[in-house]
Formats: sequence, C-alpha cells, structure tokens
Amino acid sequence: MKNILSIQSHVTYGHVGNSAAVFPLQYSGFEVWPLNTVQFSGHTQYDGWKGDVFSGEHLRSVLEGVFRHTPKSSCDAILAGYLGSKDTGNIVYEIVADIKKENPDALFCCDTVMGDVEAGFYISEEVPPLYKNKIIEVADIITPNQFESEYLSDQKIKTLDDAKQVARLLHAKGPKLVYLTSLKIEETPSGHLTVLLFDGKNHFIIHNPIIEMGEVYGTGDLFAALTLANILNGFPANKALERTISSMYQLIQATAEKKRLELDLIGSRKFFEPNSILFEAIQL
Repeated sequence: MKNILSIQSHVTYGHVGNSAAVFPLQYSGFEVWPLNTVQFSGHTQYDGWKGDVFSGEHLRSVLEGVFRHTPKSSCDAILAGYLGSKDTGNIVYEIVADIKKENPDALFCCDTVMGDVEAGFYISEEVPPLYKNKIIEVADIITPNQFESEYLSDQKIKTLDDAKQVARLLHAKGPKLVYLTSLKIEETPSGHLTVLLFDGKNHFIIHNPIIEMGEVYGTGDLFAALTLANILNGFPANKALERTISSMYQLIQATAEKKRLELDLIGSRKFFEPNSILFEAIQL
C-alpha cells in the first residue's frame, strides 16, 4: 500500500481541499496522511465562515511528529493544494525536497490553487510568485486551470496552439506531466470545457460537457487527487486523464441530479473507479 502526504486546506462542512481529496484517495487504495493548512467551517464562499490558518510552526511540528513514526522514505507521493500563506508554501517546498532525498521516486502532484477567470486571485498575494518561481520547479505533476496556467507562463491562452505552447513552457520549468484544466479556447465546443495534457512528448485533449448546476466547489481538488491516484495505480498519463474525467463527469452528474450544493463524494463513491471510460484523450 502506497502512502500519500496530502497538504491542503480542510473544512468541517463540505468537500474542498483535503475534505475533497482524502476519501477518494483512500477509496482508491492509498494510505493518506492529511496535513491541514487551515481549519475552516466551510469553503470561503459561504457567508459567515469561520476558522483559522495554521502557522508554519504548527505544520512543521506536525511533520516532525509524523516522521518520528515513519521514515520519509516511506512516503510515495505528496499532494499539495491550497496553501494559505507564503510560510506554508515554503514548508511544502522543504518537505518535498526532504522526502525526495530519501525517496527519489516519490511523486509530487501540485494543484496550483490561486484563482480563476471569473474571480481573479483569491489567495494571499505572497503565494502566487512562490508557485511560479519555486514550487512548480520541484513538481512532477501540475494541474493548473486556465487562469493559473496563464499566470504561471506569462502567456494568454485563446487557442489550442496557445494552450500547447503554455503546456510546453510549464513542462520546461520542471514538471513531467502538465494537465491544463477548465480551458475555454476557440476550439472548445459550445457547452464544454477542455483539458490538455502534455507528457513531455505528446499532447492529448479531452472536451467534456458542462453539467448545468449551481456553483459547486472542490472539483479542482478532486481532479488532482484522482489524477494522482490513477498515475500511482500505474495508468499512463493519457489513460489517467480519461479515467479522471470519466469519474468526475459521473460524480458531478450525480451531484446535480441530487441537487446537492456540495460534491456528492460519499453517495457517489462508486464513480471513483469508473465503470466505463466516457471520454477518449485524443492525441494531437
């Protein structure tokens, strides 16, 4: 059984951050060590949310305790999402470096959570440069959305050729696998979103239909978790993408049918292992 250190936010109510990632990873057969960067009542789009961002001292202390119980070499992967502060980002960078010294085969999957096209940046202004100039350089897998991809590359994405160029630019910074998510480009069919994968050699693309529903958060966190799970389970990057998108489409569809305001992770858990591949990753 492989071990994953998941460094993300946590909410008591709902499914974002570690609350969206830990259960799917466990269901997929992994031991997960959640390190919560914040403890919030719910995601921050809820009126009147409460909670705290944990200090760097707290996070370092927890990690110190963890690695008194088990060696760093026993960690097979690190998943990082919402950081909360510059200090947290530095800790992620440090722990990835430390674990990779002990286990060079450990994978680091970084979901560069910073913002989106509609909202712009929604994190501390100190964090985006840390992703851009430091963290993605040690990542093996990154899953930025369109807004984040444009920031990380200093390039606008309007066409498929733009997206391919950005994926190559980001790959050159260090990541072996680049998944650009939630793209709306000229080639995206109406009522769809586009995901582009670059594996260092080939580009693959999937256009998946948008499911009409209210605003539901945590989909990016779930995408990164399922992608990492599929990669760790031995699927090639393009097949991992097909499985992840198929799982998410069925789960989001079930969430919409139940009129849920949070991802139906528990009730629709069977979709973490897709019973059919609904979308083919087309090689470009």
